[in-house]
Amino acid sequence: MKGRGVSLLRGDQMQRSRLFVIIIVCLAVLIPASVATWKTYIRIAPTKTADAYIRALVDGDKNSALNVSSGTAAFNAQKATGSAGVVKLSIEVTDVGPGWAEALAYAELALQDGAHDAGWYQVDLIQKDSAWKVISLTEAQPWASGLWEFNSKQDVSAVSSVFTSYLQLLTENRYLDAAKLLCGDARVAHESDSSALGRAPLFSYAGSVHLTPLWRRNDQMVCRADYRIDGMAISAIVRFLRLGDGWHILSLDQM
Repeated sequence: MKGRGVSLLRGDQMQRSRLFVIIIVCLAVLIPASVATWKTYIRIAPTKTADAYIRALVDGDKNSALNVSSGTAAFNAQKATGSAGVVKLSIEVTDVGPGWAEALAYAELALQDGAHDAGWYQVDLIQKDSAWKVISLTEAQPWASGLWEFNSKQDVSAVSSVFTSYLQLLTENRYLDAAKLLCGDARVAHESDSSALGRAPLFSYAGSVHLTPLWRRNDQMVCRADYRIDGMAISAIVRFLRLGDGWHILSLDQM
């Protein structure tokens, strides 16, 4: 009987040990899942607010923009003119604190001239009276998301055609048409100089364009461009962005 009692005691201890291990394993799985779910949940409201604010600005809907904004963002909402349409809008809330959130936004727009443009923004939000409000919207540096990819011959040919066309349009003094091949900061800088640079061609000849792919991630590509302008050899690093209407030049930095 004594040996049987010891055996039963050991069996009970083993069952308890197994149960303890099961509980630990369950907690190890459930706690991270619960934390991830909670993090996703608390980001829903500020994400919707940032989305509503940006769409209202693009549409020129001042009242809707004012309903979801405060401070500087509300002041800027009163100047919304609505000269474009939203093609794509992606928002990621990167940081959240008690009554405060920060988000990054990427917007692809269809402009009145038929071309597409894109912009990256930082959005700051606060919670007032249980409602989220955008307090600032500022331009941010472009970032890349998605998967790393190999450059296909088709895409390299496409960006080469865009770059060559851009240079050719400048030789013809077709400054406004050239702007349609740009996006982001490159288009902003181009258009800001249009009054001065549109009076005469920047150069008379551009050719011998050769692009070497350096990097690719999702809809962004970086190439080294070697070309000649008025007989002078030039090399530059060019970043391209693929939008709904094709590839655009996002930045160009001479080497």
